[in-house]
Amino acid sequence: MKVNGNGSWRKLGKNRWEVTYSCGKDAITGHYIKKSRTFHGTKQEAMTEAEKFKRELENGMFFDTKDVTLSEYIDQLVTRKLALKQWALTTCDTYKRVTKNHIKPYIGDMKLSAISPAIIDGFYSKLAGDYETRTGRSSQNIVAEAHKQLNTTLACAAKTEYILSNPCDRVDKPKKQTPVHHILTLKELNRLFLVSEISDYTESQVSDTTRLMQNKSCIMATQIAAATGMRKEEVLGLLWEHINFEEHTLRVEQVRNRFEVKEPKTKSSKREIVLDARTNERLKAHKALQCQTLLEKGIAQTGKTYVLTNSVNEPLGYDNLSRWFRTFCKKYGFGITFHELRHTQATHLLANTNDTKAVSDRLGHSNTAITQRMYEQSQPDQGKKMATLFESLISQESDSENKQVISLKAV
Repeated sequence: MKVNGNGSWRKLGKNRWEVTYSCGKDAITGHYIKKSRTFHGTKQEAMTEAEKFKRELENGMFFDTKDVTLSEYIDQLVTRKLALKQWALTTCDTYKRVTKNHIKPYIGDMKLSAISPAIIDGFYSKLAGDYETRTGRSSQNIVAEAHKQLNTTLACAAKTEYILSNPCDRVDKPKKQTPVHHILTLKELNRLFLVSEISDYTESQVSDTTRLMQNKSCIMATQIAAATGMRKEEVLGLLWEHINFEEHTLRVEQVRNRFEVKEPKTKSSKREIVLDARTNERLKAHKALQCQTLLEKGIAQTGKTYVLTNSVNEPLGYDNLSRWFRTFCKKYGFGITFHELRHTQATHLLANTNDTKAVSDRLGHSNTAITQRMYEQSQPDQGKKMATLFESLISQESDSENKQVISLKAV
């Protein structure tokens, strides 16, 4: 849609403005097309928002608010957020998945203006009942996630005055289940390192060389995560230039998810991690194997080569690693997710050192409070340790009292 000029402005009240853009003539009726929107804030803030509105019109992302359904607005919102680069691709993927599976089937055809707190409460009840009937599992997290995305949608609709207010503000927020972190014991962790290198993944048992290198990369990814506490996206983003074998270190410089390669989200996530000798040697062996495999395909290994690839230098896929790890854990009896390798490392380090700052830096947390809140509660056998400590303190005091009594009797 072509937008002419900078729009006409009208002050509606204190810190309230309306802009109207002329968008040419309707091809059928011949009438002039005008689009308006109101904004709150200073004139400068309103002008900034008006520029965004103008881009929406020019890119065909604007809907008249009358008769807009929730599904239509959801689709428009995704398009706008991506075009203006206000949401990451992973955020958009989660939003589209949740709205498609859990919101649109129930209230997607309703007009935005018709959605009330009572409608939302009824929707949550129906979603919970259907999910539990279908899966036999608790619906608590599903309803909480649906609320989160619906609240995001209606808050945006209220901000841009598609609706007067956000009805989610007037319903009780569904509570999410407190996540339970499953961690491996040190004995289980040692077994994981051992079984990840057994003959199931040797060349004699995997005839497809592409799959062989991919399996080797999945093994290496598992060993890196278990040995460093790195996030999956950080492990997948590793290049050979990030690893210093002489210094036994690697640098987290980028992350790679399903959709893109980008810098870590926070400054503290960009960090250097010291490697133990065993992991350093495993990485050396993996590099040599990858180099030989790529050379057979006429591909040169460089510093820009990903650490985790298949035999034709394609980066290891995010979902491929997830599927491989689930199969691996099921086969060998490890009841954890890939991310819980990170929890395992953090929990055991905190249980065996008082240097919370060093652990926090290794994990890439912005401060130690995050590390303490997430992991100190999950340290194994803490109750038993505290009981033993109290017993030893009482025993020491009791021994002291007994000595005094014996001394007094002697007098």
